[in-house]
Amino acid sequence: MPTIREVAAAAEVSLATASRVLSGTRRVTPELAERVLAASRELGYRTNLVARGLRRQRTDTVGLVVPRIANPFFARLVQELTCLLQPDERVLLVCDAQDSVEVEAEALHALVDRQVDGLIVVPSSGAASRAALTAAAANVRLVQVDRVVRGAGLDLVAADHAAGIDMVLDHLAGCGWRRTLYVGASEDDSAGRERLAAYRRAVADGRTEPLAEPLLGSFSVAFGQQAGAALVRRALAGTAVVAGNDLIALGLLDALHRAGVAVPEEVAVTGFDDVGFTDVSAPPLTTVRQPVAEIAAGAVELVLAEDGPREPVEWRFRPHLVVRRSTDPRAQP
Repeated sequence: MPTIREVAAAAEVSLATASRVLSGTRRVTPELAERVLAASRELGYRTNLVARGLRRQRTDTVGLVVPRIANPFFARLVQELTCLLQPDERVLLVCDAQDSVEVEAEALHALVDRQVDGLIVVPSSGAASRAALTAAAANVRLVQVDRVVRGAGLDLVAADHAAGIDMVLDHLAGCGWRRTLYVGASEDDSAGRERLAAYRRAVADGRTEPLAEPLLGSFSVAFGQQAGAALVRRALAGTAVVAGNDLIALGLLDALHRAGVAVPEEVAVTGFDDVGFTDVSAPPLTTVRQPVAEIAAGAVELVLAEDGPREPVEWRFRPHLVVRRSTDPRAQP
């Protein structure tokens, strides 16, 4: 493994100049910088990131904790965050909380012990996650993403979930779907709670006619299948099913297909997130596309900010409705 001294010799510069170029701590002339970088590439030199981190009082690592990495939305979030951090040679350490506040607390504790430069967290619970998030935030800057623990005094970056549901309902009304049914996650999840609240406001305002009380479970294909199997025993024709996320919607589509219910000729189905394979479902799913790139960029900006103590901020990004054949047979396949 070549040393920085060997790089300096090959570039015919001083050890101090080579160190400045490779650590990025002080500026040098473009000509000197290119000589040092060319020599480092030729020799296969790689900066000692641990030593550099000690000098800078940082580890160049950011921790991410998500409720369940199998959810495609969280996988996309990991991808976006990784792409944003890589240019600065920062590493994303990802922990899967497995939908458990206990596992989540252990992950946060472990990341704090590893002295990460910041934490990005999608809380598993709107209430039970508070203690662990507050304890972690006492040691390192912490930003909540997508979901929120209210009263914790922490930054939040998320989509405008209510606006997304309003888009769905306006679209359904425009397609002639007056009667709807909401199938979503339990209200312990803040994203699920906000989407459900937006649906209930629309019902109260007379913007949609509910078939029945909302069916609540989990953000999963299995729950969507279970809900769909129960729904086929109802008089569903002429109803649009508003799913709290795409996984539920895909489970619903599967159950309705198995029961011989035609979508969208008899029943419409919508999702939320646009997880990446909703365009190849049968039929392709109308859904709300979360602005994942913007959310990730906002989270990175806040978690790496060097400002001192301040009031927590809440950044909301507007989602986008993607219309496909599950609600409108005229839409392109």
